[in-house]
Amino acid sequence: MLSFRRKISQSFKEPGILRSSKRFATKWIEGRIQAHRESKNLSEESETLEDDKKEPLSVMEINTLIQRRQLLEAFENIKDLEMDLLVERDSKKYEDNPKEYTVKAKDIELLYDHISKVIRQIVQEMLDLSSLDEKALTSLAILIETEEEIHSETSKVTSSDGPAALGSARNWRDLWKEAVNQSVKGRVSNVPVPSKEDTEYWLSVHLESLRTAIRDDLLKVKSHIQEYYPQDYNVCDTYMEAFHKALSVHLQGILEDNTLTLSEFYALLNWIHNVYLR
Repeated sequence: MLSFRRKISQSFKEPGILRSSKRFATKWIEGRIQAHRESKNLSEESETLEDDKKEPLSVMEINTLIQRRQLLEAFENIKDLEMDLLVERDSKKYEDNPKEYTVKAKDIELLYDHISKVIRQIVQEMLDLSSLDEKALTSLAILIETEEEIHSETSKVTSSDGPAALGSARNWRDLWKEAVNQSVKGRVSNVPVPSKEDTEYWLSVHLESLRTAIRDDLLKVKSHIQEYYPQDYNVCDTYMEAFHKALSVHLQGILEDNTLTLSEFYALLNWIHNVYLR
């Protein structure tokens, strides 16, 4: 946890990233909405606010930030767009033009979807790359923590919510877990299976390849990846469970697709009990 907090502190020193952590507090968001709602002169207050803050980025500019993996800065700007739109909606600005609200809401949802895709990509790459992208990992962990802090008391968004999901929690920790499972599943299924025609010991060779691949990946998780996440992510356990699920499906597929000899059955059972479980 100390290591994670240290990485957070370092990241906050980077230019353009989270100009103020208080900006992302839930009370800040609620206070901003309340201030707009209670204002006796919304137009004058809006002009004052505009003078105090920088020109907001466009949807295309925010999309460019996401493409560059400047996720924290992108998220900050998405939240600005989202909160402004919610305030305008509550002030009945779009009562006569609901289509304009729908278009803006869809733009924000598309930006959130783009961030979700990048989260999946980062998780996928962590085991694929020979060296870690430390900046991407650190930003990812802070991004998820920040989003959870903002929406600690709001309902979670579902895939069918659409524009109505504005202001809802984004479930990025669940997305992270899902991405871990998909990444591990792909790595297990990519371990080559020798042809029976090439060697009669094809299954033993494949099981040894599985052992090596899984061991190396878990060592990488334990020695390098887990330090970039808070302890409550249980990173090692999450990856262990993911490998267990993926391996179970993989071995079941081997049993269904091949007629094993008695010696091959023995090799498989021996590997499960004396190699894998150990």
